[in-house]
Amino acid sequence: MVDARIDPGRGFRLDVNCGSYTANLDYGPMEMAEQKHELWIDVSSGYNLDQFVDDMSALMIWGNSQALSVWSVDVDSDAKWHVRNNEHFEKMIQSRLNDRVAKLIVEVVTKEGYQFGYSSAGSKATSGPSGVTSQAAPVIAPDVVEGAGDTCSSPFDEEIPIVDWETLIILPEPDQDGEANVLFDEAAIFEAMGFKAAGDMADQERTRERDIQVIPIDIEEEMREASINVDDNVPEEPLMDWDRDNPDIAVGAIYPCMDDFRMAIRQHAIVNEFELGTEKSDKTRFRGFCKAAGCPWVIRARTQADNSVRVQINTIEHRCASKCRLLGSMASQAWVAERAIPLLKRKPNIGAKEIQEELEHKYNLKILYQTVWYGRQRAADKLFGKWDDSWDWLYRFKAEVELRSPGSVVEIDTITTEGQVRFNRFFCAFKGCIDGFLNGCRPYISIDSTALNGMWNGHMPAALALDGHNWMFPLAFGFFDGETKENWTWFMEQLVKAIGPMPKLAISSDGCKGLAAAVKKVFPWAEHRECFRHLMENMKKNYTGEVYGKNMWPAARAYTSGKYKYFMDKVLEVSPDVQAWLNTNHKLLWARSKFSTDIKVDYIHNNLAECWNGWIKELKDLPVHCMVDAIREKEVILFEKRRRISMALHGHILLAIVHQLNAASKGLGHLRVTKGHPDHAELEGMWYTSINMSARAREWQVTGKPCPHALAVITSARGHDMEQYVDNVYSVQKFRAAYAGLVPNITDRNQWPVVEKDFKLFPPHGKKRGLGRQRKNRIPSFLERSGKATRQVTCQGCGELGHRRRSWRCALTGTKKRKRKSRAKPGRKKKAAEASTSSQAAEASPRTPRTRAAAAREAAAAARQAASEANPAAKRTLALEVVPALEAPPATARPSLEDLDAATPSLEVAPKKMTPRKNKMQCTKK
Repeated sequence: MVDARIDPGRGFRLDVNCGSYTANLDYGPMEMAEQKHELWIDVSSGYNLDQFVDDMSALMIWGNSQALSVWSVDVDSDAKWHVRNNEHFEKMIQSRLNDRVAKLIVEVVTKEGYQFGYSSAGSKATSGPSGVTSQAAPVIAPDVVEGAGDTCSSPFDEEIPIVDWETLIILPEPDQDGEANVLFDEAAIFEAMGFKAAGDMADQERTRERDIQVIPIDIEEEMREASINVDDNVPEEPLMDWDRDNPDIAVGAIYPCMDDFRMAIRQHAIVNEFELGTEKSDKTRFRGFCKAAGCPWVIRARTQADNSVRVQINTIEHRCASKCRLLGSMASQAWVAERAIPLLKRKPNIGAKEIQEELEHKYNLKILYQTVWYGRQRAADKLFGKWDDSWDWLYRFKAEVELRSPGSVVEIDTITTEGQVRFNRFFCAFKGCIDGFLNGCRPYISIDSTALNGMWNGHMPAALALDGHNWMFPLAFGFFDGETKENWTWFMEQLVKAIGPMPKLAISSDGCKGLAAAVKKVFPWAEHRECFRHLMENMKKNYTGEVYGKNMWPAARAYTSGKYKYFMDKVLEVSPDVQAWLNTNHKLLWARSKFSTDIKVDYIHNNLAECWNGWIKELKDLPVHCMVDAIREKEVILFEKRRRISMALHGHILLAIVHQLNAASKGLGHLRVTKGHPDHAELEGMWYTSINMSARAREWQVTGKPCPHALAVITSARGHDMEQYVDNVYSVQKFRAAYAGLVPNITDRNQWPVVEKDFKLFPPHGKKRGLGRQRKNRIPSFLERSGKATRQVTCQGCGELGHRRRSWRCALTGTKKRKRKSRAKPGRKKKAAEASTSSQAAEASPRTPRTRAAAAREAAAAARQAASEANPAAKRTLALEVVPALEAPPATARPSLEDLDAATPSLEVAPKKMTPRKNKMQCTKK
C-alpha cells in the first residue's frame, strides 16, 4: 500500500527479499528466518542507498559486526547487479522508473577486517560500538556497504585505544588472611571496554531530533475530503487535573474530590507561607481561614453534583507575615506522604530524617519529625502495600516467576496456628542462576544468613558461588525466622532440589551448629569447610598468647601437610590440649592443606556472605514481596552487565587471570632455577621445591593457577604461553556460560497472576524485639581488621602483647609485691585546702564588724610580738599602751567598734556599703 504522505505520481516500490541468516548480537547469535518487505519511496526526494539501509534497520536486525549487501535483480533475465554505493542505487532507480518497481535482494554479511581481540605491540586497533577492540581495516571491501547495519556509529569510523590492561589495578590477594578478593574491579573493566561510552552514544542517538515529514498540500486536501472523524470524547467526563506544586484556588477552580482539594489548599498555604485554619471540613464543604490575627483571608468550597469540588469564595488578600520559619502545623502527614513517594521510589530505604531535610530545604518550612515519620509510613504503605498483605503476595510472585522463567525453584512453607495459616519459610532460585552455577562456576558454595531489620526481625539465608573473575555469583536466597537446625535443613533440601546431587562440591559456612548438621544430612558427600576467622574468634575465648596468632594463621594458609605440621607443632608444644579442643569443637576443614584439588578455591574465610550482605543492605527493611522483587531486579542488571563483558572477551583464558600471573611473575629473582628435564626443575630459595609440570605443586593443584615457584620456571624460557598452565575453570567459555542464562523480567506487581487458594497467608509470629531502633549496621569483630592496623599494647611485666601489667592475663600477676605510694593522713589535705579557700574568700569579701575585730586582734598580737622581741621588759607596758581598752572591760565583755577603731589607727577600713532600704531607715531614725 502506498504511503499516504507520498504523491502517487512520484511513488516507487521496492520489493526486498532476504534469506535466513544469523544475527551476531552483543548478547549472542540469533537465528533469523527468511523475510520479505515492501518499501514505497518518493523518487523526487533524492532517495539513496544510505536512506535505504536506514529504513531496513527498522525492519531487520543485524549485529554491529555485520552489514547489508544489496543486489538488484532484473525481472526479465534474473540477472543480479551489486549495488555498491549511492550512485549505483540512483542509476538502478532511473533504469526502472517506467516500471515504478524494483526487486532487491539483501544479504547480511560480516564486515571485512572486523575481528574481536587485542592487537600486538605496534599495531593499530579500533573499538567497535560495543566497546570491543578489533584490528583496524583501513579500507572496507567493495562488496560491503560501508557503515551499514550499525545502530550506532561504525566501528571503523573513529579510532579508540584498545583496553590497556596494564592501567587496570590488579587487586592483590592478601595471602596473610585468605580474604576472598576479586582480581579486577567490575566497574573498571566495564568502563575500559567502552560499554559506558557506547551506552551514552546510544542515548544521544535516541534523543536526537528527527526531521518532521511534511504532507503535500494535494494529499492533505484529499485526506480532508476522505476523512470521516469518529469523536470518542464524552462531555460528561471532564478532565480534572491540577498543579501539585502551585495549585490554582481562584473562584471557579474545580478539583476531582474533596481529598484533592484539601491537599491543594495545604500546598497553597505552604507556597504562600501562611498557616491554614479549618473552620468546617466534611465530604460536602470546606471552610478555611488564615490563623494570623487580623488577616481577612477566607476560602469556601463545596461539592458539586458530579462529586467534584468547586471553589466558591476566595478573598485572595493576605495581610499577615510569613509563618514558614515556625514549627507548626503547615505540613500534615498526608502532605508529607504525597511528597515522600518520589523519594521512596528513588531510594527505598530513605529515613524520616533525610526526608525531613529534603522537604524543609525544598519548601522552606519547618516540619515536626513525628509528622515526617508517620507521613513516610503512609507513603510506604501506598507504594509497597500493607505489611500484613506482603506475605500473601509471595504466591503471586511465585506464579509470575514460574510463568516467565520455567525451571526456577520458588517454594513457600507455611504453618497453621490458632486456625490461621502463617508464613514459615521461603526459598527462591532463578533458572538462569541455576544454569550459570552448573555450567560456568566452580563447585563451591558459600552459605550464611543475614538478619533483617524491617518490621519482621527474621533472617535471610543465601547460597553464593564464584565465577572466573572471583566475582560473587548469586545462586539462591530465602527467608526464615531463625538459624535453627530445622530451618537450615529445609533450605538445604530446596537447594539440592535446584542444583541436583553434584559429585564434586565444597560448602563453606561460619561454623553454625544448625547449618553444619543440615549440610551433613543433605550433602553428606560434599566437602564441608569452616571459616577460619570464626574459629579464631572462638579460640581467643579459651587460649590467649602470641604463639597462637603467629602459628595458627600460617598453618591455615599452608598448602602442604609438612608446612601445616611445622606450625601446628609449635602450638601444641605450648598447649597440647589445643588438638583435642579442635577435634571436639571444630571438626570441619579450615586449612588449605586439607582442601580438595577438584574445587579450585583456596579461601579460608566465608567473606562471600559479607559481599552479599553489602549488596542487598539497602533492601533488608522492605516488605518481603518488594524485597524479593528488588533482589530479582538487581540480579537482572548484574547478569546483563556481566553478559556484555563476557561477549566482548575472546581467547581461551580470561585476560584478568593472565595479567595477574604476569604481574605475580615479577620479583622472583631470588629463586634460582635448575632444569634437568624440560618438564622438571629445582628451585633454591626460601623453600626448596621440585616441580614436575605434569604433576604440579600443591598450591597449583588447589587454586588452578601456577604458584610463584612454577611461574619462575615458566618464565625462564622464551615464548611461553601462560594460558596453557591455567585450569579451565578460568576460561572465557566458562565465564560466558555462567551468564548465558536469563534472570526473568516480570511485569508490574499489579499484573502478577492471581492465585486461587482457600486461605490468606498471615505474617509469622514476630520474635521479641529490644528497645530502640533496629540496628542496620553489623558490629564488626575485633579480628576483622580494616584500614590501618591497630597497635597492640605490650605488657611491661611479661613482655607479651594483648594485655597490660595489671591484667589477669599476665602470667606474673600476683607474684610481685606492688610498690604503694606514700599516702598522707586522711583529712589533712582537705583541711589545708579549706583554710586557703576561706582566707581567699575573706580577703575578697567586704569587711564586717566581726572581720574587723579579728583583724584588730591579729594586729595587736603582731605588735606585742614585735615589741617583746625588741625589749622583753617592756612587753607588758607596750601592750597596755597599744590596746588600753582591751583590759578595762570584763573578760566576758565584747569590745566596742569605737575601741577597736581607736586601737588600730593605722588600719584602713573601707566604708560600709548601705542598701537603699537601710539608708532610708537610717534617715527616718535621725
